[in-house]
Amino acid sequence: MPMRYQTLLMAALVLVLAAPAWAEVTNPVIDFGISYAKEGTRTVGVQESQAGDVLTIVGPVVQFQEPFGDLDTNDPNVEYTYIMDGLVSLGTTVQSGGTMFSYTTYYDGGTFRIYCDDTPDADFADMSTFTDGTLILEGTFSGFHIVTYSFTCSGTQNADIQFTGGTLFDRVSEGGVGYTGINTGSFNLCEQYVDDAREAEGYFAMSDTKFDVEAPTPVKASTWSRIKYLYE
Repeated sequence: MPMRYQTLLMAALVLVLAAPAWAEVTNPVIDFGISYAKEGTRTVGVQESQAGDVLTIVGPVVQFQEPFGDLDTNDPNVEYTYIMDGLVSLGTTVQSGGTMFSYTTYYDGGTFRIYCDDTPDADFADMSTFTDGTLILEGTFSGFHIVTYSFTCSGTQNADIQFTGGTLFDRVSEGGVGYTGINTGSFNLCEQYVDDAREAEGYFAMSDTKFDVEAPTPVKASTWSRIKYLYE
């Protein structure tokens, strides 16, 4: 066999043998429950965000799926909570469509952290109770934005995500590089979505979102004889 074919064969074999066994993924991988948001001095019903104000969202995790299918959010002895923070407002763009207005706010930066706490105590009256326990997952946002509408004061929350750490990082990473995905769901700042108790605590909106994860596509396994056949 010519030397150039031998070289190609060896390279192909290395690629096949090195192909990782990616984790099984079932979306949504993480489903967040009813959560609440604070941002500067913003209050319920205020559609426009002030540039420079920082958005923070806290709440519970209500469901995990593969590769976290072994985590039981119904276990009364533990709680899974999260925080999205460090989201710096770039200000709100208002667009008119006749009698309807849409309000789009992009945020710079931002991170998320998910915790497992074996002393359940999460209380919206104290944001710090959503960030105690063991940090099992964390990551970064890009392109985080919220769109709401004048006729409902409800809308959507969207962002790209990437996992970067946590005790369970190895389940959503390969070679130290975290899987990517998207955060999608609803964002509502109407009074009917933010009860009096949450409003009194400084929250201005309700968030209800999830994470869908994009696991890399594995390389199809092959055999030495099959590879040889391709180059004969």
